[in-house]
Amino acid sequence: EPGLMQFKHNQGRNGISDEFRMIQRKRKDYPENVQRSLTWVRAQPDFEDHIPIYMNQVFGYNPKSPTYQKLSQEFWDQYSKEGYSSRDQPLWAFMVHRYHVAPLAFPAPSREKVWT
Repeated sequence: EPGLMQFKHNQGRNGISDEFRMIQRKRKDYPENVQRSLTWVRAQPDFEDHIPIYMNQVFGYNPKSPTYQKLSQEFWDQYSKEGYSSRDQPLWAFMVHRYHVAPLAFPAPSREKVWT
């Protein structure tokens, strides 16, 4: 039971490095923070670059799911550190991969349809 429901990113992102490349291209974070985050994630023994990127604007989760609890705790432990990227999607994608979670798909066709 994944304990998580999300949309995959619909902008053709091709993994963590590609997501960080887009963050830099669109000037969404400081280059040194992006580089520090990339260095950290690439140094992880279970790093794989070409994994799905998820949209974090809308997601559902089961707060009682042990898997979700561990995944989200490790995410926040890393994400809250100073000097790393403030963009959550690459790190979240890595943590979802690390914990072997396949988020359930939303029943709506897109995030725009969630509220209609």
